[in-house]
Amino acid sequence: MRVVVIGTGLAGLTATALLAKAGHAVTALEQHEQIGGVTATLERGGYRWDWGQMLVPDFGPAEPARLILEELGVSDQVQAVAGYRENYFPDFRIQHPPECLGVYWRKDYLEKLFPEDAAGLDRYYKIYDRVHDISSLVGKKGLAAKLRLWSKLLPIARKKAWSAQQLMDSCFSRKELQAVFTAILADYVASPTVFPGLLVPMINAEGQYDERLPLQYGRHERRQSWSYIENGMGAIVDALAGAARARGADIRTGEAGTDVRIEAGRVTGVATSSGAEYG
Repeated sequence: MRVVVIGTGLAGLTATALLAKAGHAVTALEQHEQIGGVTATLERGGYRWDWGQMLVPDFGPAEPARLILEELGVSDQVQAVAGYRENYFPDFRIQHPPECLGVYWRKDYLEKLFPEDAAGLDRYYKIYDRVHDISSLVGKKGLAAKLRLWSKLLPIARKKAWSAQQLMDSCFSRKELQAVFTAILADYVASPTVFPGLLVPMINAEGQYDERLPLQYGRHERRQSWSYIENGMGAIVDALAGAARARGADIRTGEAGTDVRIEAGRVTGVATSSGAEYG
């Protein structure tokens, strides 16, 4: 089968490499001159750096991203480094403690700063645990896993359509506290009024702020690990692109997909900014 992949961020490169491995003729199109999307590495004056603070999930042993790299034979090219992030605000700082203080150390710290929102923090972290349990259970097989999934879903089903702002307003009265959980939306170039509310706990995983936290605790599902990548995110981009090219994939830069041809409900071709058409 002939396949055209539009965009060469991590998702596009992963699809390109896996489809090429499966024996398909794959062309990947990238509108920019450099592959990688937001995970591309910037270079200037002999220095290299990532676009942002790229702390990424699932590169630990037996986790999904690591398994994909192993399937493609490039796992040794991507080394995960345990790490954490800190938050600085005008009036306070959320700082990695010298000793591990437990899974909810940020919650305890924020309750001291904002005692009037202590009940709201309890509500938020109950939602937090449910959302992360759901994420871990999605895709798992077996009746027991499905029953656990539904037991986690039902109590927050009515919040599914909430925006990030609605979630924050339901939990916190102080705007400073809301900012603790929504400031990261700047990375997504998204307003809290339109960003999905139940994704806020996902992008504020507690493991991002202390790499020593257990991945399994209480009666909850196993959590993701979070890591930096040795030599930057470009190491993943290079590994995936190399795996794709080694299997015959054609990765083209400076060429954007401009139109997808559809006939009788099926894709028949892709037109590009260079005037070429693949089909």
